Amino acid sequence: INAEYMGAFANSQHSSNDHNSVIYKWSGSTFTLLQSIATKDCRAVYFFSFGGSTYAAFANFLDGWNSEVRKWDGSTFTLDQSLATTGPLDFNYFEIGSYAYLASSNFYDGASYNVYTKIYRQQVPSIRDDPHFVSLAGGTYEVKGEPGTTYLIWSDSCVQWNARFDMRRSNPSRGTQMGATGLRLVPDNTTLEMDP
Repeated sequence: INAEYMGAFANSQHSSNDHNSVIYKWSGSTFTLLQSIATKDCRAVYFFSFGGSTYAAFANFLDGWNSEVRKWDGSTFTLDQSLATTGPLDFNYFEIGSYAYLASSNFYDGASYNVYTKIYRQQVPSIRDDPHFVSLAGGTYEVKGEPGTTYLIWSDSCVQWNARFDMRRSNPSRGTQMGATGLRLVPDNTTLEMDP
């Protein structure tokens, strides 16, 4: 992470399930303990990057104990999400299109080995191609803009938001980005404009 080396150990022991899993950081000559995390019969620690951040998923095998996804905050891995898993042995992360997936390889529910793998999905937060928007109701949509064209982005009875789409400066092959944008207040015809 940021040119620093780390290693993790998932601690699992059948005689006692209350062993912390540990993360070590390379100091330049040895690995030193960075963090000890309470886990229950943890079978794997899986690192992955998502949306510009680094995460560690802890596969807690013990029935009734959720697995955890922890996010690197610059000094430690803090709890980001608790996942209801069923005796997982490992995790796997992959992306398809604009979505990221985390799959838990569930193995045993305390009574049966006939359990399903769970796949969790999250939209990748970074804009990868053309602009993506999230509605107030939580729905997402994307806009495929033609470079140099102005579009009505949003309006209601008294407000109108327009934007000109330009070729992406850093990588034109990855679509367009919003350039100049303007807000118009319809009742008194007030216009606010911004051109980066």
